[in-house]
Amino acid sequence: MKTSLMTTVIATLLLAGASASAQSESMSMNQSTETFEKSKETSNISATSKAQALHTDSVYFSMPREDMTYTEFGAFTQKQKFNTDIENSEATRSNSANNQAFYFKHSRGLMENLALDFNLDYFMKDEAAFRNSSGVNEAMIGLRSYFEAMDVKWIYGGALTYLPDGESNDNSSKLAVSAKIGFEEAVDIARWGAEIAASTQDNVYFQNSLNLVGFFEMPFVKSVDLGVTAGADITRVSASEQANFVKAYGQYNIDAVSAAQIHLQQNNTKKDSLSMTESEAGLSLTRVF
Repeated sequence: MKTSLMTTVIATLLLAGASASAQSESMSMNQSTETFEKSKETSNISATSKAQALHTDSVYFSMPREDMTYTEFGAFTQKQKFNTDIENSEATRSNSANNQAFYFKHSRGLMENLALDFNLDYFMKDEAAFRNSSGVNEAMIGLRSYFEAMDVKWIYGGALTYLPDGESNDNSSKLAVSAKIGFEEAVDIARWGAEIAASTQDNVYFQNSLNLVGFFEMPFVKSVDLGVTAGADITRVSASEQANFVKAYGQYNIDAVSAAQIHLQQNNTKKDSLSMTESEAGLSLTRVF
C-alpha cells in the first residue's frame, strides 16, 4: 500500500515537472520569436527606394521621411574671375583663380514632417582667389518641415551657418541665419517648383540677401534625369547691382537608392565697377537609406 502510494506521488511529481518544463520551453520559444520579429522590423527600416525614403519627388528638395536619410558627397572645380580696385585710382584690375572644393550634405528625418539638415563645405583655394583662405568654408545645421496644400508639396525651414573666416564684408561676423519656403509640383513626368530664401550671410559685395529660385526637372532617357535651376537676389536687380546664378544638372540612377550627379553652374555678382563670375563643374554621389 505504501509502495503504491509512493509510486503515485513520484509519478505525479514527474508529470508536474514535465509540464513545467514544457511551459518554460514554450515561453522561451515565444520570447525568441518576438525578439526575432522585432529584429526583423528594425532591419527593414532601411529604404528600398527613393519614393519610400523621400517626401519629395525632385532632386532639388530631397527631403527624407521619418527615420530615413539622404546623403550627398561631392566635389567641384571653380574658375573665378573678378575685379578689384586699384589703390589711389578709379580703375580696377582683373584677376582670375582656380579653386577646388568638397562638400557633404546629410539630411535625417526626425519625425514624419521634420528633418534635420547638416552641410559642410571644404575649399582649397588658389593664392590669387578672392578671400583665399583654404579649409572649411562653412558649416550649416538646420531644420525643414513639410506639408501638402493646393495640390502641391510645400517645404519650409531655417538654418544656422558657421563661417570660420567670417563674412565677406565683416571678418568678425562668423554666424548667419536663413529662412526659406518653397514648393514642388509634378506635371505628367516633369517636376517644377520655386523657393524664396532670406539670409543674413553676405554675398561677395552685398550684405544680406533675398533670393528667388526656380527649378525644372524631367526624365531624359531610362535612369537619367535632367534639370535646371536659376535664381537671383530680388533686392539687387538694377544695372549697377546684380547677384544671380544658373545651374544645369544631370542625374544617373545607379540603382533604386543611389545616384551619380554632374552639374555646371555659373554665379554672377556685380556692384558698380566691381564684378565677379564663378564657373563650376562638379560630380557627386547620393544615397538614401
